[in-house]
Amino acid sequence: GPAGHTTLARTNTPMMQHRSGQAPLTPEESQKAQAKFKTFDEAMRWYSDQLHSGQRLHLFVLARHLRSALNYYELTHGPGGFSPPTVAGRLQGRQLEQYVHRTILRHFGWFSVRNFFNRIESSDSERAYETVRPFGRPRVQDVFRDIPLYSLAGIPREFVREVLPDIFELFGQDPSRFEIPGIFSGADFERVQEDYRRELQSYFRDAARPAKAIAGTHGLSMTLLVMKLLGLPMSNFVSVNRELGHIATASLTALAFDPLTQEWTLLVYGDNSYLSPELKDKAPGSYMRARASRNFIRHRGLAAVRLLEAFLVQQRLTGLIFRQWSGAYRPSDYYPDQSDLWNIFFNATDIQLAERLIRPVIKPAEQKGPELAERADGSRPVTPADEGMSAFVPS
Repeated sequence: GPAGHTTLARTNTPMMQHRSGQAPLTPEESQKAQAKFKTFDEAMRWYSDQLHSGQRLHLFVLARHLRSALNYYELTHGPGGFSPPTVAGRLQGRQLEQYVHRTILRHFGWFSVRNFFNRIESSDSERAYETVRPFGRPRVQDVFRDIPLYSLAGIPREFVREVLPDIFELFGQDPSRFEIPGIFSGADFERVQEDYRRELQSYFRDAARPAKAIAGTHGLSMTLLVMKLLGLPMSNFVSVNRELGHIATASLTALAFDPLTQEWTLLVYGDNSYLSPELKDKAPGSYMRARASRNFIRHRGLAAVRLLEAFLVQQRLTGLIFRQWSGAYRPSDYYPDQSDLWNIFFNATDIQLAERLIRPVIKPAEQKGPELAERADGSRPVTPADEGMSAFVPS
């Protein structure tokens, strides 16, 4: 690999195992990673009681996206991969909306979910955007984007694990140093997260009354953002991830922010108990089942319809035929890209896929100077490094 980088090695080391170089969590860190409640309903009951007692706490809810074809068939995904919600994912969305509506009606007396949240955000992926759209029109933010562990979307994950067996272990070493050259930089993403943390806390501090925010996001980006808010080190990702547990699709996570102490509290993490049994995540499918999903009829059919729509949009005819979509926001992965077309409509051979995979690397640890303390208003002095910091915009 490039000089100064650690590349993947073909070993049989179990994925995401606890590395000897990764220190276990301290008692304080372990306590931060423990959610106070098991369900979103219990967390909202507690939060409502806090507000009634005069506490000025702010609420931040994170919803993992609805189940998509790539999830169900164990295919690789990323920010640009064509992965709209499946029929089951749409049903998850209905149950999520109904559950949140019942919960806020019971504990807060609000009759409409569209007026409860002051701030609604999402990644630019369709499956995440549609998760929170019932609560209002989401504002797209890079901090919620899907984190790609693979350079190709829509191919069996088991196949990638065979070619790059240590990909999860490599990411687990330190997500802030993980990089897929030309596609994703963990260091840039961590800076985006830090900028968002400061902006969100400033928003909460300036709010005249307790504010409530909700965001549609993805598994890894959600875990890393929760770690950032709780002050847990990225270099301990494996230990924290084991402490937090698995995040299922359409699950809810909630945190409370106290503007007086500047502290975050994890109220609930990854709760999908409200879903009917048939809509909860199934066990991972077999390798052959994942390969067969490339010919999944509905996925291919929807891709064909979207391509037709893209052609009509280009010809400025969409207002005549797709009138209901005219002027609506379309997520970045709404139309299949050229890479998706190869994987969806053509049977690429294993050799062709393997040749197109980009091997991730771990960048050397940066020598960091002393941290700059935040001012009372949450800001900090601007440094020359800030002036040249670019936004995270993966291709």
